[in-house]
Amino acid sequence: MRLASVLLIFSIFHIYLLLNVDSHKERECGCNYGRIWVDIVLLIDHSSNVEQTEMQSLLQSILTMFSHTSINPARNESVRIAVANFARNIVSLADLTQINSIEDLEKILLKVQRNTLISDVNTGLALNWASVVFEMSDRRPNAKNVVVLYSSAYSQGNVQDPMQSAIQLKSQGVTIITVAIKGAAWPTLSLLASPDNGFSVTGSDVNTLVLNAFCQANCFCKSGFTRLVDSSGHQYGECVAVTNNVNNWVSASVDCSSWYRGSFLASEFSSFKHSFILNLTKPLKLDSYFIGLSYNKFTSGYQWQQPNGTIIALDSTFLPWLTGYPNNMYGDCVKIIRANNPSAQNMVWMNAHCYEEVANYVCQMNTCDTNNYCATLNDYD
Repeated sequence: MRLASVLLIFSIFHIYLLLNVDSHKERECGCNYGRIWVDIVLLIDHSSNVEQTEMQSLLQSILTMFSHTSINPARNESVRIAVANFARNIVSLADLTQINSIEDLEKILLKVQRNTLISDVNTGLALNWASVVFEMSDRRPNAKNVVVLYSSAYSQGNVQDPMQSAIQLKSQGVTIITVAIKGAAWPTLSLLASPDNGFSVTGSDVNTLVLNAFCQANCFCKSGFTRLVDSSGHQYGECVAVTNNVNNWVSASVDCSSWYRGSFLASEFSSFKHSFILNLTKPLKLDSYFIGLSYNKFTSGYQWQQPNGTIIALDSTFLPWLTGYPNNMYGDCVKIIRANNPSAQNMVWMNAHCYEEVANYVCQMNTCDTNNYCATLNDYD
C-alpha cells in the first residue's frame, strides 16, 4: 500500500512536470548580473570636451553599475576589469589583474581626471590599447571579451579613424559597447559598436542597457554548436548541432548527452526553429534526421527531451506532421523526412521505430550564460 502511494505521487508529479512547465517557447539567455563572467576594458574619454560635472556623474554611474556584478578573482562567475582614460593619448590605469573588488575599482576611477588642455579624442588609439590588453592578459578561455567605450565624440582632432580598429576587434569576437557622453555623438559613435550596443548617457537607464549587453556577450555556444537566431536577428539561449553520425533514436539520444553534459535531441516548438535546423542540415543534404520527440505510453502523449533528463509535453502550437501521422503503428519515436513531393523544400514529422530505424540527428543544448556556467568550451565535460 505504501509503495502504491509513492508510485501514485511520483506519477502525479511526473504529469505535473509534463503539463505545467511554461517552456513551449525557445529559451532566452540567462541574465543574472551577479553571475556575469566576462573580461571588460573600460575606455573613458577625459578630454576637455567632457565637463567636470559630466565626468563626476559618469564615474559614479560606472561604479554603481559594477556594484551589481561580482568582482572577485576567487569566483568563476566574476568580471575582470581593465581601465584607461584617453584624449589625444591614452593613460593605462589598471590591467585585467589589478582590480579585485569594487573598492579597487573605486580607487582606480578616482584617478580619472579631466584634461582641461586637450580636446582631441583619439578613440582609435583607445581601441588599439584594448586589443593589446586582451592579447597580453592571462586569458580565461571560457570568458568573452568586452570593450566599453565612453566618449564625447566618434573621434576629434588630428587622430586616426577608429573604424578599422573597431572592425578588427569585432572580427576577433570582442563585443564593443559605446556610450556617448554627449548626446550628439551617439549616431556616429554607435557605428563603432557591435549591433544594438550603441548607447548614450542621456538615454534612459544606460547602466541597465550596458549590463544587459554584458549578459548578451556572456551568452554563447560551445564548440561545434550554432546559436539559434530568428529572422529579425534575435539570438536565443539555445544551441544546435547536426551530427554526421547515424544511429537509432535511442542511441542518438545517448550520443547527444555524452557529447556535452546537458545536450539532448533537439526540440522544435516553432516554425522558425524548424526552418533554422533545416537550413543547418542542408550542407549534409539529409533526407531524414531524428529530433527529440517521442511517444510516452504512460501518459499517452508525445513529449520533448530537455536538459538533464527532463521532459516537456508536446503542445498544439506547432505540429508539422506528415499527412496520416502521428501513427504509433510505425514507432514511438519521431524523425523528420522530406515531404512526398521530391521537389518539396519542406520537411515534416513522421513516426519511426526507436531501435530499428537509423538516421542522422540534431543535438541541442542551452547556451553558456549566467544561468549555465561553462568551465570549458571545447572539452567534453
